[in-house]
Amino acid sequence: MTFPRQLLSHCFNWIQRRRRRQLGGDAPEQLSGPRILASSELVTRFVYSKSNIRKAEARPKPGAFNPSPHMELSVVHSSGLNDSEIWGVGTQTLGTQPGRGTIYGRADIPVQSLLDVMLRALRDDKPFKRHTSVIDWPIGSDGNETKERWKQITLELSEDPRVQLVLPATPVTIV
Repeated sequence: MTFPRQLLSHCFNWIQRRRRRQLGGDAPEQLSGPRILASSELVTRFVYSKSNIRKAEARPKPGAFNPSPHMELSVVHSSGLNDSEIWGVGTQTLGTQPGRGTIYGRADIPVQSLLDVMLRALRDDKPFKRHTSVIDWPIGSDGNETKERWKQITLELSEDPRVQLVLPATPVTIV
């Protein structure tokens, strides 16, 4: 019963945000509004847990890409940014939620890799500039089927050779 409740809550929140935008009360920071990123672009997923990194293979683990509980994966649109600028955006995410006190690494993901598993990247610039949501996660006939489908997708992303794990010299923390 938890999954249907989460889905209903997610849909309700999305409708509320959309209504606020239409009324001008919650206008996006960028003038053109949210946009789907092209296959040639790059997004970055910051890794806030050591347990989501396989250091020996220099690969992210599947858990680094888990969209639960929001059915979206929060990433950063990193096309056109150099290494230090990407880490700079990462520092903006620190301390914003429980478990986000340290960045242990990041996964640079070509948008084409997302498209290959039937996902899309939607840049919305909320709650910070360059924020992007990975959307279109499949929903199964029940919670178990959904979980299995998500596990398969996260496994494919973690093993995709185009996805690059980048580790900082030392973990990034709030200064």
